[in-house]
Amino acid sequence: MKPLFKICFSVAILLLGFLNSYGQICNQDLSVKRNDPLKYCERGNRCEGFYVSEISQHYELSLTNLTCGPLDYDLSDSEIIKIEPLFDNKNQIHIQASSLQLRKYYRMDAEISSDTVFEWPVADVLKPASLASNTIGICGEILNGNNSFSSFVPLKVYTNNSLSNNCQKLLLRFSTNVDLDFVAYSVETPNDDVKETKAIERDIFYAGKPIDITLDINSFNQDYLFYILGRVYDPRIRVEDKKEKCEKIDCYFIIDLSENQ
Repeated sequence: MKPLFKICFSVAILLLGFLNSYGQICNQDLSVKRNDPLKYCERGNRCEGFYVSEISQHYELSLTNLTCGPLDYDLSDSEIIKIEPLFDNKNQIHIQASSLQLRKYYRMDAEISSDTVFEWPVADVLKPASLASNTIGICGEILNGNNSFSSFVPLKVYTNNSLSNNCQKLLLRFSTNVDLDFVAYSVETPNDDVKETKAIERDIFYAGKPIDITLDINSFNQDYLFYILGRVYDPRIRVEDKKEKCEKIDCYFIIDLSENQ
């Protein structure tokens, strides 16, 4: 199982880098409504807004948030969200924010470095669209030499009213477009030192409702692999047959927690 996992993981990382290679901040593959004032487009130091998307025909389970604690901002004209990497990083970091709600196709893309604090005004899109802080997820990914993604990094996200402080726990938030009746995850370092394996206690994980996992960062000081598995809920299948007959979806990725990278 371990060798197969490592092969799949390596292939997934290579594909991720190929498919998500960017020559610029804005994603040119996104379609927009031309007359929408809140459409996805360049807005100063970022690209932000709504886009048009077809409903996916595939089951998906994906990471949508990796921050030091939960997001907390007010929907006011004066509110400015500030973002910076938790640890110093010599690489450029691509920030992506997205809506956690089903069929709410919102996105924000930006790039930062470790010596800058990214400022994101709420008044432009978040406030007029009434996107509260509990409906948005934010992730940061390291850009490697050929401008493709290699690993996730945790972000500090705060405002003038919720000042940045020492980070004790990371909030990982996952989204799914299908109901699940079982979710489990594992954390391990590259040398197979398993730090945590746990099933999340809940009867049904409904599509469009975030799945939250918190990690104590004091126990990590290097890269590690995060793996999460979900079992698709199908009421037609008997409980005793679920392990064999229910479809499963998963995702795995690297999170870099090493300081002074």
